[in-house]
Formats: sequence, C-alpha cells, structure tokens
Amino acid sequence: MATAGELYVVRHGQSANRGGNRVGAGSPDPGLSVKGVEQAAGMAASLSAALKAADGPVKVVCSPMKRCLLTARPLLDAMDLHAAHVTVHGGLYEYKACSGEYEGTTSEEIIAATAVAHTPVHFAAGTGRWLYCGKGGAKETDPQVIVRISGVAAWLRGVLASAAPARVVVVAHQTVGDLLLHILVAGTPARWEYGAPRFKMGNAGVLRFSYSSDGAVRPAA
Repeated sequence: MATAGELYVVRHGQSANRGGNRVGAGSPDPGLSVKGVEQAAGMAASLSAALKAADGPVKVVCSPMKRCLLTARPLLDAMDLHAAHVTVHGGLYEYKACSGEYEGTTSEEIIAATAVAHTPVHFAAGTGRWLYCGKGGAKETDPQVIVRISGVAAWLRGVLASAAPARVVVVAHQTVGDLLLHILVAGTPARWEYGAPRFKMGNAGVLRFSYSSDGAVRPAA
C-alpha cells in the first residue's frame, strides 16, 4: 500500500494536578502545570517545523480535556490553524474521566476555557457534553472504554481516508492513546491492557506513523 499521509500522536504536557504548586484536591479536568506549558511550547516548536517542511494540509484532532487542548494551542498558533482544521472529539477523553459525577464540558465551555476554536464531533446528544459509554452514571468499565475508543478509531480511519495526503495530528492521553493505536496499528484491542502501554509517550511526546488511503496505519519508517 502506498503511503498517503502522516499521523502524529501527541500526549499532553504535564497535568496541573501533578505540578508542584497544586493545593487540595485535583480537578477532574485540569489544565497544564508550569512545566506542562513549557513542554507544550517545546513540542509545538519542533513539530511545527517538521510539518512546515512538507507539503499538504494539516488537520488536528484533540481530546476535549483542557490539558490536551492547552497542549495543542501553541501548535495551532504556530501553524495558524483555525476551527476548520481543528476537530475536538467528544469521545477522546482519558480513561474513566467521565461519569455521572462529572459529565465533561460543552464545545462552548471549551472555547471559553482554552480559546481553542474548533469543530466539535461526537459529543453526547442532549447535553452536548463528553460521549459517555458507561451505565447508570458509574465510571466506564474497561470493555466500555474499548467500545468508546473503537468508535473514535473508526471515525479517525474515515478522516484519514478522506484527508489523504494530509498530515493528521491527534492530541490525546497515554492510556486512551495507547488503546487507539492498538486498534489502528494492530487492528484489534485484544492485547491492550490498562497500565501496560505498548505505545509509550512522555509528556508532550510525539509518535509518528504513516497511513494509506484506506486508513490503514503503520509505524513510520
């Protein structure tokens, strides 16, 4: 299969819940620590240089969580990308981050909190908040997380197939990013296990893949 484009998967910078200045209980949707802001700026500088060095449009897909959006923002600024090129997927939030206790944010709340202009997709019908796949307000089970991220993967394959020869950047989290890549690269979540990532990323780390026009993904040469 001929290569049609490149896929970059980025993990968010250090969470404000893990920064040294946190006081009291952590937020269910934290932003970035001071270190995380620095990490995001460094990632944006290096990744934007690589993206600008090649031809073709750039599309960004982001988790609805603040730490991912704030990690993406300096890259969006560096690339001068606006809402038509930036999609926030309501199902791409981190492992068990959404429940009846915390239903997430709407697109309008995301813009107000992060100043990231975007096109929202697959937010919950009715509430407009994150796409919860659990039952009765409880946190999702692992099989329910797999169902949610499998839906993201199916949607993303369609984006890749229609976007070729674009460069697509996904800004997400370690756990669900690893699960997403199990599905995209291996074709199945069967060997995914929480806490034992195959596709490891440090804070603001970047993994690079190539994809073909049918949406198939493989590690870049």
